[in-house]
Amino acid sequence: MKRHLLIITTTLFSFLGFAQMNPDFSPNHEVTLCGPTDVFFVCTSPADPDNIWWDFGDGTTGMGLNPIHRYTTTGIYAVKMIVQKDNVKDSITKADFITLNPKPVSSFTTDITEVPKAYQRKFKFTGTSNADSIIQYDWMINGTSVPAKASLLYTFPSNGTYPVSLTVTNNKGCSDEFVDSILIQDEPDWPTATKEVLVSERLAVSINVTQPLVTITRGMQSTEEATINILDITGRVVYQTKMNKGEATLQVSTDALRPGAYIVELKSQSFTAAKRFDKIMM
Repeated sequence: MKRHLLIITTTLFSFLGFAQMNPDFSPNHEVTLCGPTDVFFVCTSPADPDNIWWDFGDGTTGMGLNPIHRYTTTGIYAVKMIVQKDNVKDSITKADFITLNPKPVSSFTTDITEVPKAYQRKFKFTGTSNADSIIQYDWMINGTSVPAKASLLYTFPSNGTYPVSLTVTNNKGCSDEFVDSILIQDEPDWPTATKEVLVSERLAVSINVTQPLVTITRGMQSTEEATINILDITGRVVYQTKMNKGEATLQVSTDALRPGAYIVELKSQSFTAAKRFDKIMM
């Protein structure tokens, strides 16, 4: 009889320990995320557990007191934690605990083919919304907010380099930002009827429309070594080469350039010159 009482007492203590564990973990509220994101979990009860197992709800599991788990697929997930202390196990499951919403991708292109005058550029949103509609477009040019939707026609005050950013927000409240640097180097009268805009008389650039070639000719400074850069309309260097001392003329293939506007920039020790040219669709 005493033996049976001992077994019953031990079992009773085990159940009491089980009931008093009250397992819990943080975050202590439901979590809504945008795009692939890490979540930091921490076991908050019981104190100093012997073992902890996690089921993150997306087909992956883990162990440890404070695991970090990355959610990558859009959906709603339950999270389960199992704890063990003094040979007693208990668990807690938080249903619909993690919500991962799709994040949009912001980007834009810069176009000069649709603008009527100098210093103007047309920007067009080219990002993706991950099947969720973009409900807000926030354009910033040189630190100033500019109201617009998916496209923006903007006139810059003068030549220079300007930061342009676009932040888009979808109907899930998720946002993304894209930032670019825009080079403006126009002539005030914007002679769009020609394919050449001369910025310096010491640099000549000719375009052969029957061949994908840019011919660069310099004058008195041919006694100096020079760096030749070809920049796209955003100011990025898309091609670079050298002109040696005594080399007055250089031909550059434009096979790799997409149709659009470009700047040829020549830098030597005594001067810098630049010239705009258009590569047209053949």
